Amino acid sequence: MTHTPTDAVLTRNQKREEAAIALGRSLTIGWSDIMAYASVYPQHERRALAEIVWLLGYLPQQNIIIPHEVFIRTLIEQRDTGMITEDEFVGGVLTHVTHIRNDDMNKHGWSNICNPTKEEYRRYSNTLTDYKNRVSDKVEKFFGEVPDLVYSLEPEMMLREIMHKYALVNVPELTSFDYRTFTIIAYRKAYLTSGAEAANHSPPIRARR
Repeated sequence: MTHTPTDAVLTRNQKREEAAIALGRSLTIGWSDIMAYASVYPQHERRALAEIVWLLGYLPQQNIIIPHEVFIRTLIEQRDTGMITEDEFVGGVLTHVTHIRNDDMNKHGWSNICNPTKEEYRRYSNTLTDYKNRVSDKVEKFFGEVPDLVYSLEPEMMLREIMHKYALVNVPELTSFDYRTFTIIAYRKAYLTSGAEAANHSPPIRARR
């Protein structure tokens, strides 16, 4: 019997294609951003990246980071030279890392995914099942509960695929891929339960712990 995709699946695929095109446009970096990235306190680049990883647990793609990272470098310089207090530094870094998180979520379409289809629930139950428990156990342990699959199905499937492709990720310890998965789940839950503004103002996951 030939399997024919449902209208819902076809519509979802079309939306994903449209999202991919929009993503390519949104990730274009302006020349002014590139110039600032190269010239604004370049000596603080490693420290700025470390601040991002500290709060997110992972490092988004460079084209997500570049428009924001120079502001964190500036905060480092201001803190080092006594222009701002430690509390002002921490609050400023949190603000800019939150913006980075929001760009990573929105520009990659994680706020636009609709409720999973029956086909996607079937795929969740039957695809890459060798990694199913490892992923779901990590998610449950991190959040202290089992999130609704409306929030976690797609991120969990993404992590399964990464584990399948990269053996070094399939470990008990938390990796950067795990933290990005947790970030997506937390952001989607906030977005779908409380709206875009609440999701964008929610703290990065490691700032809550």
